[in-house]
Amino acid sequence: MLRFSFHQFATGLRAALPAMGVGAFGLAVLGWLMLTTPAPATSVAAPQIGVVLAPWSQAGITAEARFDLPIIDLRWGGHLVVLDVSQNPNAGQRLRDFGYFVITTTAASGCLTQRTIDAEPI
Repeated sequence: MLRFSFHQFATGLRAALPAMGVGAFGLAVLGWLMLTTPAPATSVAAPQIGVVLAPWSQAGITAEARFDLPIIDLRWGGHLVVLDVSQNPNAGQRLRDFGYFVITTTAASGCLTQRTIDAEPI
């Protein structure tokens, strides 16, 4: 038979109050920072996209040459091709129509900002 004891419940609740207080304070601070931090400046970099090639694809270099776009960078061992699409703005849609997975590569990933990217090394 299950017994409910209010005294044991109150003792457990009192033990959890500090953790709940710290969690609530942390969420309040994050919310405040999110509301008061200015948005990052827009990037003036050349528009670029990334095309993800399947890892099992053996014809990666020939597929990259068929894009007829300037290749900026090869990442992930040639499975992510970063292309400059400033001369052909609808190239991303054309590549999607060919069946490629297209991602944007102009935005900084994670918590990186332009200030931390351009910072001097320690």
